[in-house]
Amino acid sequence: MGAVIALAVYGIQWWLSPLYLKKFRSGPVEYLLRIWTYLFWKGQPRKKNRKHQNLRESAIGINGS
Repeated sequence: MGAVIALAVYGIQWWLSPLYLKKFRSGPVEYLLRIWTYLFWKGQPRKKNRKHQNLRESAIGINGS
């Protein structure tokens, strides 16, 4: 009986996933994993502050020495 339930759930997911992916770029679990990975609610890495980056580059120098 468990195998029948598992196959039924798999079949429903197989049928519905293309419909879901037409509207959204990735699944909900992937979105939650991105939030957890980047520790940011938007699910994307934070952008570096240009002002901070320019100060760091000027302190290091263009050649990195």
